Amino acid sequence: MDNTEFEHIRRLTLGHKKNRIAGCCVSDAAIENNGDVLIDTSDWGTVPESSFNFDYEYSITVEERFKDSVLLLLMKERFADVLAAREWFQKHNLPFKENTWQ
Repeated sequence: MDNTEFEHIRRLTLGHKKNRIAGCCVSDAAIENNGDVLIDTSDWGTVPESSFNFDYEYSITVEERFKDSVLLLLMKERFADVLAAREWFQKHNLPFKENTWQ
């Protein structure tokens, strides 16, 4: 696959939903400049404002040294084999090399 088509992703939205009781919630994932993985959520609306007088934010940070473990564990949960991985990489325009042995 030609790498010129690929846009390197450093942050993306995981989900955006309306809460059951008048509010919204947005979750993002990012790779920080130091290499840490950050997952954060912002919750705003009537419930956070009545409980905290402001919006509510919370996050999880995984240190850069554990990033490879996160990646491999996610791949184990997502892909049963190389064909499933290839299909997913193609769907997301991720560059990869294929090899075969005979």
